[in-house]
Amino acid sequence: MGRSAGRQVIVTRVLTAMTEREGEPLSLADLCRIAGVSERTLYYAFKQHCNVSPARFLKVHRLQGAFRDLCRADTMDMTIADIANKWGFWHMGQFAKDFRALHGMLPSETRRKAVRHASKTGGCVLGPAFAGRRPSPSGRR
Repeated sequence: MGRSAGRQVIVTRVLTAMTEREGEPLSLADLCRIAGVSERTLYYAFKQHCNVSPARFLKVHRLQGAFRDLCRADTMDMTIADIANKWGFWHMGQFAKDFRALHGMLPSETRRKAVRHASKTGGCVLGPAFAGRRPSPSGRR
């Protein structure tokens, strides 16, 4: 197996684990253990196949998970801090800053819009296009 194919296997293994452990706050060390590789090897694999570092990819994945939870009707009883903590964010100011940079609005604005939308549509949850655009893992718009 060539280097490129081996790196693709690493990325695939990590993405599968992230999907299977949805909502579990994974760390970079967890991803290395899952893939069975060093941090450097994981970095090269993600840079080659995703054009982003594994740390950035993981952060965006967690921010998108928090976004989905903020928009879901069945999480309306959870506070924004509870949702942020569920996704591994402990510093609320940094979470709000990163969330806004990726989604173009604060978590509180997202929750407010979701509540308003649910009240108008009889509890309908918001779709992935709610923010007006799909964020890319690189965070570029």
